[in-house]
Amino acid sequence: MEGGRIKGGQNACKSAREGLTLKRYAEAKGLPADFLRNLGVREKKDRQEYCLRIPYYDEENNEAAVRYRLTLFSDSRFPWKKGCKVTPYGFWRLKDARQHGWIVLVEGESNAQTLWYNGFPALGIPGATTWKPKWAEYLKDFERICVLQEPDVAGEGFVERIAASGLAERLSVVTLNGAKDANELYIKNRGGFKEEFLKALGSAEPYGRWKAVRDMDKAARLLKTCQDIITSEDVLALFLDDLRKVGVVGREDAACLLYLALTSRLLDTPVSVCIKGPSGAGKSFLLEKVLLFFPQEAYVYLTDSSSLALLYMEEPLSHRFLIFQEMPQRRNSRWEQVLRVLLSEHRLRYQTVEETRSGRRPKTLQKEGPTGLIVTTTRARLNPENESRMLPLVIRPTNEEIRRVLHSMTKEHKPPDTTRWQDFQKWLALNVRQVEIGFAETLADQIAIVDGRTARYFGMLLTLIR
Repeated sequence: MEGGRIKGGQNACKSAREGLTLKRYAEAKGLPADFLRNLGVREKKDRQEYCLRIPYYDEENNEAAVRYRLTLFSDSRFPWKKGCKVTPYGFWRLKDARQHGWIVLVEGESNAQTLWYNGFPALGIPGATTWKPKWAEYLKDFERICVLQEPDVAGEGFVERIAASGLAERLSVVTLNGAKDANELYIKNRGGFKEEFLKALGSAEPYGRWKAVRDMDKAARLLKTCQDIITSEDVLALFLDDLRKVGVVGREDAACLLYLALTSRLLDTPVSVCIKGPSGAGKSFLLEKVLLFFPQEAYVYLTDSSSLALLYMEEPLSHRFLIFQEMPQRRNSRWEQVLRVLLSEHRLRYQTVEETRSGRRPKTLQKEGPTGLIVTTTRARLNPENESRMLPLVIRPTNEEIRRVLHSMTKEHKPPDTTRWQDFQKWLALNVRQVEIGFAETLADQIAIVDGRTARYFGMLLTLIR
């Protein structure tokens, strides 16, 4: 609230085409007004318009947040009270839900209200994209977690985000025939809703099977857009042809190495890379152009970050790369330790302590991997323990290469559509296979042994070949 008004414009309620009363909402959702009042739902009048005030209580039944519903159908119908953090709807009902041993996760308040009214344990997530991994902690006591998937791309993403929070093994996916969500099914058949919903719960698919079916469908769709790459006898040559079209001149070996390293995110031990070179050598330019060939979900692009910020990042980092442009000079031992664990274990992990009511207690901050790292730097040396765990890539253009760049700058480049390359990476993610290198032993006999790091670099070489 700001000065008695709801956050969301000069006057959010007044901006709605029409007000929303409790009576109108109850009629639209088919729920008794008294039931909604018992949940704390109230009308709020702001100037001349009505809207609903929907409280979010914590497990102790204290008001933790407030969300407003302005209309039934507007895209901007759900502002939060100023200062409130996004949180699930129904924490105060979890104690009773645990007695069932299972729970249904749904999108939005009205779906949760519908299930509660009909006697089903539920937790409402305020939007398909709002799920936070830390919320999984509240579900640790449930043997079975059912996610109601709405029939759209956002609905699939909703399921995937929840599964990625360490809940996949206990997750079942519920779909409804002839209805978008629980409330729509209830409106269509109030008398038979419980029976229909129980039937849907009974036929829910384990997450692993649900994902396998969708992965097959996705792979078939992606195959159509990137088949020329999949069937190519020389994918890297095809890559270099398109890379030249986006303005990259020379540096073919470096570009191919970066491409293979970024693709290694799909394996258990991604190859991390340190790109070195003087200012203006084209390190960042080359990296940015190579990234055009990868979907955004393949990497997290950072200019700077604290070590704790990485650990508290809500985005999943599994099978992704962290990319730092111009690696800042760090003297922080905690930062170096976090990077060392990332490079050796391919995940983020840090031991710390936290203040609790019982005093200071140890705590492990962790982000599951595997996660790779790519950094660019003008520095001659980084932390030796960390640098030895990355593949060095030196960008130092010759005069001839610089001349070629100058000539390239005089021409207008019409960049190709790299969507099919991004689709190729998505297809690879769905079709990762174990690769045996038949000439690995011969390669081991032929490679020159420089020092103790040779074995580490040889392992990286085998990963790039795979």
